[in-house]
Amino acid sequence: MQQLTFLSIPPGSDLHRQAVDLRYRVFFQSLGLPAETVRDAVEEKSLHLAAVHEHRLVGCGRLTVVLDAAQVSQLAVEPLCRGRGAGSELLRRLVGRAGEDGVPLVWLNARVACAPFYARFGFVPVGDVFPSAKTGLPHQRMELILP
Repeated sequence: MQQLTFLSIPPGSDLHRQAVDLRYRVFFQSLGLPAETVRDAVEEKSLHLAAVHEHRLVGCGRLTVVLDAAQVSQLAVEPLCRGRGAGSELLRRLVGRAGEDGVPLVWLNARVACAPFYARFGFVPVGDVFPSAKTGLPHQRMELILP
């Protein structure tokens, strides 16, 4: 995808509302879950990053730092925009931000079907596959130790 702009977006902004909508459509809508499922206790405390193409949000992700670890969560890309590098660049930038913050460990809970994507960036599976508390879908904790 050409000419992507990556922006840190504050909670409550128009781009944040678009990101919440994208996350809902990608992760929860098809499961019949309510829109409120998207937001959680770390929504306001997290760094939110958006990928924008021609003034339109096409991807997003968030990073939540707690003590000496950072969690990447709800990394989502518009279905028609997948496979063009937006998700990869969002992940690189989120991990990079964790490194800039001096965090030695980045972790995430990947849908099992998405685990190979994260493995390409050095994330390794930790523990057993488990059902997501929100969706019931099988997930795998994955971790990346930063240099």
